[in-house]
Amino acid sequence: MSEETENKNLSLSEQQELENRESVERQRKSREEGRNRRAARKAEREELANAESISQRREIKERFNKIQGAIEEGAIFDVNTNTVSTNQSSLNYTIDDDGIDTIDVGDLLVGLAEETLDVVNSDNTAGQRVFLIKAV
Repeated sequence: MSEETENKNLSLSEQQELENRESVERQRKSREEGRNRRAARKAEREELANAESISQRREIKERFNKIQGAIEEGAIFDVNTNTVSTNQSSLNYTIDDDGIDTIDVGDLLVGLAEETLDVVNSDNTAGQRVFLIKAV
């Protein structure tokens, strides 16, 4: 069912509540983008005030024009480092996507053994946990 069809099935008060939530989210995003743009402009003005040559000023302006473009596309400006970072936002993105796949532990595991423990998971299924213990 499309979103428009679903919205037609909602009562008037539910539709109003949905529209209000969407409006609040748009306003929040707009305010955040405005804060990022202002912080970037302030940092640009500070750097331009400290520039010693026209070429430095030109370089600063070019760099901050790129930053402003990135902010308009949803990036976040870091005031401390004068850099931008993009948010990973999609329906299929989770924090685990940025996790570390493997860790090189080298000689850290020397003298350790694995202990396996049977457990009941929170969804009442059987599971196992593996612990490292000192080898005896």
